[in-house]
Amino acid sequence: MPTATAPAITFVALTLNNTQRNAFVRANQAVLPELELFLAVNGYSKEDTIRRLGSTPLKLHPYTFCNAARFATFGSLANFVSKYLALRMQVRRRLPYMAMLEDDMQLRPGFKAFVEQTVRSGALDRAEERAELLVLGAWGEGYVTSLASARRVLASLELQPSPWS
Repeated sequence: MPTATAPAITFVALTLNNTQRNAFVRANQAVLPELELFLAVNGYSKEDTIRRLGSTPLKLHPYTFCNAARFATFGSLANFVSKYLALRMQVRRRLPYMAMLEDDMQLRPGFKAFVEQTVRSGALDRAEERAELLVLGAWGEGYVTSLASARRVLASLELQPSPWS
């Protein structure tokens, strides 16, 4: 019986590439050898976080920063900017599908097949659903996007209105 061709999925770990995280990355590369590293924004450095945010068209509304639950720390903001930059990389490289993962996820042997089957199901491509991304993990430890959905997410993020309008 012929098997369906595996979809072209690029697996990317968002990482600070430090010794604390390298053990997770090595363990995940043992399960998924093609796992690429993407240098994340360093949320431990306010300067790096601000600089990397400033390299994007994203707008931080300082009067809402401290009260917004998802950006209560520089680490949360850095995580958000890292995901934005990874989506831009997907569009720049024209990657048909990308699975972006936190570097401390613990991948199991069936992970790649699970993602491939989910992509093969067409959940990210059905126009009537207009899915933006597939969330992996209870806390968003990973996301799967198609090239079209990455473009939609980026367009939406880049149209942020002012909180005063």
